[in-house]
Amino acid sequence: MPRKEEPMRCCETLVKQAVLALEERLAEMETTLRRAGLATQASSYAGEASMTPEAQATSSESSSTPAAQLENPRVSSKLPDFAAVRKYLTQPAPVIEGPTFPRRKYTPEFDRHDLSTLWLPLTPSVASAFPLINAECLVGRFQGDDPAADALFDSASGWAYACVSMALGSTLKCLNQAAAAMYPRMWPWFMNALATVAELTTISTDALAVQALVGMAVFIQGSAASSLAVSFTASAAALSNRLGLHRGGGNDGLVRSRIFWAAYILDKSAALYHGVPPAIPDDEVEADLPSVDVFYLRLRAQLATMQSRIHSSLYTARALALPGPDVFRAVLEAEKMMDGWRRTLPTELADAIVDGAVGRDGEEPTGAQLDIVMTFNTAQMLVHWSRFRLERDQAVSLTVGVKDGDRLTGDSINLPHDRHCRLRCRSGAMAVIHAFCSVPAPPYMSLWRVVCHPLCAMIVLLVDILEEPATAPSTRLLQTIKTFTTFLENFQHEERCDLSRLIAACTIMLWTAQAAVQTARGETDVVAPEAVASANPEKLLLLLRSATSPMTLAQALIGNQPNRDSALAAEVAALVACPDSRPIGATLAPDALCPSTYGFNLDGGM
Repeated sequence: MPRKEEPMRCCETLVKQAVLALEERLAEMETTLRRAGLATQASSYAGEASMTPEAQATSSESSSTPAAQLENPRVSSKLPDFAAVRKYLTQPAPVIEGPTFPRRKYTPEFDRHDLSTLWLPLTPSVASAFPLINAECLVGRFQGDDPAADALFDSASGWAYACVSMALGSTLKCLNQAAAAMYPRMWPWFMNALATVAELTTISTDALAVQALVGMAVFIQGSAASSLAVSFTASAAALSNRLGLHRGGGNDGLVRSRIFWAAYILDKSAALYHGVPPAIPDDEVEADLPSVDVFYLRLRAQLATMQSRIHSSLYTARALALPGPDVFRAVLEAEKMMDGWRRTLPTELADAIVDGAVGRDGEEPTGAQLDIVMTFNTAQMLVHWSRFRLERDQAVSLTVGVKDGDRLTGDSINLPHDRHCRLRCRSGAMAVIHAFCSVPAPPYMSLWRVVCHPLCAMIVLLVDILEEPATAPSTRLLQTIKTFTTFLENFQHEERCDLSRLIAACTIMLWTAQAAVQTARGETDVVAPEAVASANPEKLLLLLRSATSPMTLAQALIGNQPNRDSALAAEVAALVACPDSRPIGATLAPDALCPSTYGFNLDGGM
């Protein structure tokens, strides 16, 4: 018994010493305040601090002057709350019990066996549609009844990866017509993974934690909460840096390399598409590119390195302030880099990238093929969008002729840079829309995950049309845009998925461009909906041309991540009669793709 009383006596002694030290400090402060003529005020504070709790309660009841009404509020506002300090020093320290990172489970009725039964059959579909998930090299670790598989499932990283893979696989197998009934069942699996984020980002030492965060970013890209996707991407990149994945090597070196490149790809895409600073510095990357065995992941990693160079040379704050000649030089270097990479590809794939013809022999293209084609052509558009920052007296020298072995014979012509950039933008935009419309009925969230690319292409083509509405190519470009809007209309009608906001905005912009073409050609029977009357072609052209890039404008229209073009997106939405009814962004996003629809406040209250 005496042994138990000793710590208590020691604690009481320490508390008494702390109180005495505090009273001495208060006495010194009272002396200082007395010299300043505030002795009465200081005495009241000192008296309150030295009273017992019962006396303080009696004093507070009988006092008629609140603390806020002291004679000198300027001085009293800087004085500490001595009663709170005394309470802090005298109260016993809180007892910490339970796990540091409690794991909330949003699917309590499903155990590990149920998850394995539901998730593992979805692996082939997830691997085909989402190469960044690296399912084919990770799922085997979860199979079997050995203790290692059990431990992996019980770990935060293993549980998060399994749950987010289950959520992604469910979106692929869900019929679009049943989205309203099935999405409330899918989101809780994602929330299971989200509940582990604090543990993953603070104490995890497993590369699988990076992969789980990558999976969360990929899943949320299919919603209107693009800001959350950027957060997951940054977390995955930061954790990758902390674990040293960028240096390569180590145990399971090949798997760690693939996980690193998945995080790298998301990081560089977010930088170029949203204008956020990348978290992985290129100068520190020592990991080798994915092997040729994972062909599309290797190609996508190479594209990510090019995206990084395009962002750093053309779209950082420093690059946006460069003079015209430096921008022109950066555009030519980026174009040379991209054309050189495309020439290293197999002929069939290189032609598919240029034409946007994904898939072969009538087969539906995989997610990897679609991603390669759209990423390359979007990067090409963003490179040549910089023409609006160039001087008009510069020209590009092109050689037109026939290649004979290693020698190119033909004539060299000088093409005005503005014309050259316009043609390259046009080519990339048409390839993106062609590729997007080649998938007949993609899953709802998969469509939204990539719809930023054709929307970016549409902005490029609209600027092209409105700049020269009387030229012959305008009709062909209008038809390309109409192909995109018709695809969206058919998808909404046949798949019963809401895209009404996006369709309405795209249709009004299409009609505005068509009216401008008809007017420029002197046609008198211009027929357009009433909503187009408020959409002035000159105003629309001015707004679209002033965008930092067509992709950041597109992202501001369909997501809630703030960027340089967020204010511009609000003006465009107002011009096309689609005012933003949400407090932050995502003007054109459907309610069915907002997490708050399912009770999860992840989108800032949209």
